[in-house]
Amino acid sequence: MEQQEVQHARTSRGELLLERASELLTVLRSQARRAFVIELTGTPKAGKSTSVVALQTFFKEAGYQVHLLKERAADCPLPMKGHFFFNAWTMATMLAEVLETHETSVDLLILDRGFFDALVWLELQTRRGQVTEDEKRVFSEFVLLERWRSLVDVTVLMKVDPEKALQREHQNQIVHRVGSMMNPRALGEFNDALAHVSTEYSDRFSLIGGPIEAGGNISVDDDRRPIEAERSLPSTPGRRPHLRRLLVGGPHLRRFLSAAPISVDSCRRSPSPSTHVGDPISVDSYRRPH
Repeated sequence: MEQQEVQHARTSRGELLLERASELLTVLRSQARRAFVIELTGTPKAGKSTSVVALQTFFKEAGYQVHLLKERAADCPLPMKGHFFFNAWTMATMLAEVLETHETSVDLLILDRGFFDALVWLELQTRRGQVTEDEKRVFSEFVLLERWRSLVDVTVLMKVDPEKALQREHQNQIVHRVGSMMNPRALGEFNDALAHVSTEYSDRFSLIGGPIEAGGNISVDDDRRPIEAERSLPSTPGRRPHLRRLLVGGPHLRRFLSAAPISVDSCRRSPSPSTHVGDPISVDSYRRPH
């Protein structure tokens, strides 16, 4: 009986959240100049794909035109994942699609790995001696170019420990395979690079779930406890939640529900590209061309 009551409460909160998202869509379409862009990045098997599907389904149901820019690694014709050219190819093709899409009729653009992810792989490749310091500097400057980096409104960091990642990788396999990336050492190295980048560039991205401390653990699809990312969204007295609070995927999407009505003030964004989560949003910086 108690479980049914909990499920009913979740359903009710979800329906209210869907209503809020629909109301916000009216505001965005009348005053936003481009799509709202969110990037999901993090450890392999941290739950990004699950969260992407949750976001896509939810906002489509709310009436949004959603464009998913899928992870490009699977499409890369280059065979060596650890090679600098591989990261450069995935970054360049991702950037091309973002530039092609962000000022169309799309309301929400979801990046399954994007700019921040390219920096994580660059850090990892540098540590492995696959990229020189000069190459790292030049490529980082290119990725961090304000004109396109500032197009990403929210970056969601998702981290899971290697043991849990491998458990998820192997759960549907009869024979457990060890890959170049899906092994404890490589996953640990990736998490260390993720922690480093989340700290080094925390002032360049609006991060949900970060910065991450080395050894820390953030998993957006882990339903055993309240989402860690929720703690990183500062509570400002008198300020209503805005689209950033709606844009956290996975089972915890409903945790950001608020009964407060949506107004234009609730989705204002600061013109500064270094805006932090919880800062005000200026609609003037978010208008679509007529």
